[in-house]
Amino acid sequence: MVNYFLSFDYPSEENKMNRFQRILGVAASSLVALVALGAAAPACAQTRVSVGLNTPPGLIFAVEYLAVGQGFFKQEGLDVELVAFDGSGVVIPQIAQQRVLIGRGNADVVILSRQAGRSPLPLRCFYNVVRRSAFEFIVPEASPIRAIGDIKGGKKVGVISLAAGNLPATRALLAEAGLKQGTDFEFVAVGTGAIAVRTFATGQIDVLNLWDAEHVGVELAGNRIRQIPQPAKFSDQVSSCWMAHEDVIRDKTDVLARFGRAFAKASYACQANWPFCVKNFYAMNLGARPTAGTEAEQIEKGVKIMRSRVDKFFHTPPGVPLRMGEFQESSIRDSLDILAAGGQIASKDIPMGVIFTNELVGEINKFDIKSVTDTAKAWK
Repeated sequence: MVNYFLSFDYPSEENKMNRFQRILGVAASSLVALVALGAAAPACAQTRVSVGLNTPPGLIFAVEYLAVGQGFFKQEGLDVELVAFDGSGVVIPQIAQQRVLIGRGNADVVILSRQAGRSPLPLRCFYNVVRRSAFEFIVPEASPIRAIGDIKGGKKVGVISLAAGNLPATRALLAEAGLKQGTDFEFVAVGTGAIAVRTFATGQIDVLNLWDAEHVGVELAGNRIRQIPQPAKFSDQVSSCWMAHEDVIRDKTDVLARFGRAFAKASYACQANWPFCVKNFYAMNLGARPTAGTEAEQIEKGVKIMRSRVDKFFHTPPGVPLRMGEFQESSIRDSLDILAAGGQIASKDIPMGVIFTNELVGEINKFDIKSVTDTAKAWK
């Protein structure tokens, strides 16, 4: 089931940091698919679960809709309702008040709430979804800028706004490279969509620092782009997690584990058949389907947009085996360093256990990946 709530925050999960300051104050499934996956339809009553998405439906949520549309949640005995909110500043209080059982958020909101003088939010991440930063740096393909250290000599860096939530982290990254704002670079507000594309294409900025899906949009508009690599400390940040109230994590571990397992299965299925994953999303969100181009062109572009985010579900540091949903403590500690460098927190003395848990990871990964992917490859 899919539902929509209207609200009034930025329609972007990426502009999280400035939202979190406000947050702290507000404290059909198919039986055929089930059988194909080697699971019988649950005989018992399904457990109803409300799930809050932190932006209106977009291709970055294609996996969630695949899990509903192809029965992965039903297979785990869950009747999931996806509730789309307009911004993290709206969905976080819903999770904290248990109006939705599970929601998309970021570990930073918990970290910020644990600072002196603030009321700690009773939330914890239990599934690491987007395992790399969604924010990236791109330049025109012919640009002489090859590395972060080349952003000097008065270069102009395009950002969504001068109050963008990622700016503290971007400043910290550039400062770590020895670059000074006002001397080596300056920020320029470019917005998103067509305005950002035009500003980039006409050379009014040297570097664009938006998020993955926006950068794909720049490329699909006919621009040849190149991504500038970031140090792992910044690129390997937890960008988005599934989180729940501490009481839910304590009392409903089985429900959360089944939810995570269904989501992990759908992630692998999507990876095994990208075009079908896009088709399923458009079938369940008719208003999101583009009107220009042939169906094949629409699907091809949709895959590029979706993969810019979903590929990050499978990232893991070198030498570390992939376990879906697992957090790396080193990444969270890097987040603390970045938040401190950006002036967002005064103390990094925060127990890891109040930010995230890996206790469900073993149960989440108890399924046959090959069975899931073989079935998905046959979908048309």
